[in-house]
Amino acid sequence: MSNHPGDACGSYDDLISTAIAAALRPVASMESEWDMPKLSKKVRKYFISGSNGLDFQGQALHELVNQYADNVFVIIFQALHDKPWINEVNFVQVLEACVKDRFPKPMLNSVSPRKFESIIDAAHKRAFEEQRFSTILWAVTAEHFKQPKAMKKVREAFEAGRKKAVLRGRKKKG
Repeated sequence: MSNHPGDACGSYDDLISTAIAAALRPVASMESEWDMPKLSKKVRKYFISGSNGLDFQGQALHELVNQYADNVFVIIFQALHDKPWINEVNFVQVLEACVKDRFPKPMLNSVSPRKFESIIDAAHKRAFEEQRFSTILWAVTAEHFKQPKAMKKVREAFEAGRKKAVLRGRKKKG
């Protein structure tokens, strides 16, 4: 990852552009609808929109980064769920650059560089995987259940079971 927040590291806007280009480069050949400048512009918009409504008062950095990651990946998976490359892309550097750009500097400087990277990595992995799973679950339940109430109950049961399994797996690791 790049420099710790608050370091003199140039324009965050440049970091965001560079991070988006790096994230999309490995999947560019799989994108057939948009050219890379248009796709990059859309991805930038999704990441910037994800910070709308965040309340930076009275919350810890890790809580806000997780809220932001949730917001961003909900937007991304709603907009790009049909893209064949969506499960292949790694947006961790984009998340990091956008957090550095959008979050208050004193909050960012309140943690060590190692802790900052850990917060970003964990939020990215969790939020991306939750949205990836949710998108697949939505498609599968829509295929098998035609009544909205039944679909909702099945999705909620699967998501609750998955979250419980993930938490149990984390407890065994740590």
